[in-house]
Amino acid sequence: MKLSLNANVYSLDGHYGRLTHTILHPQTKIITHIAVKEYHQKTYPLVPIEHIETCVPDCVVLSCTPEELGEMPPFIKKTFIELDRKRLVFEQRAEALLEYDVPYIAFPFVFPKSGYVEEKNEKAIPYGELAVRRGAKVRANNDKVVGTVDEFLVADGDDQISHIIMREDHLWDHQEVTIPVSAIKRIDDDMIHLLINPDEIEALPHIPVHRWWD
Repeated sequence: MKLSLNANVYSLDGHYGRLTHTILHPQTKIITHIAVKEYHQKTYPLVPIEHIETCVPDCVVLSCTPEELGEMPPFIKKTFIELDRKRLVFEQRAEALLEYDVPYIAFPFVFPKSGYVEEKNEKAIPYGELAVRRGAKVRANNDKVVGTVDEFLVADGDDQISHIIMREDHLWDHQEVTIPVSAIKRIDDDMIHLLINPDEIEALPHIPVHRWWD
């Protein structure tokens, strides 16, 4: 199964959105969920991998309806943080006075009784797992960034990554390199660390590619 990041995603009722992230266990390299951004941006469900009916390059077909997708846990959760408004005003006023070499702060200040609420979006990732997006950097064992993640090859049956498809960007063309999972040392949110050096990467199969969004 070739799982393309940024691929079109279809529900049982037609085009639903785009695959933005794969959720995987960093030790086992098993993909557990995909994050799908609905094209109207009303929902952003975290879809278990078992709901993938068919997967071809640039296209993922799900075995569920938009209504079922809307009931799945969201990948992005909105949280509201109550900040200490009094402290914020005090610090801003103190900073402004210090710019003018004022050695003291004049009182009184007037503060609202309630706190200041700030909205924040957070990724709802299952505990112990990571969300990998298209464009995450790939670093060789000499700490040099050699490309970005484009796709995953997933073994049928166990949902374990067998290879990553890394994109090498040049001024004149794009090349894809197929890197076996055995060459991966560690996976972080925005970085995949390899056990091999750039020369060994260059010896791996290279394929000229073009995507419709390029």
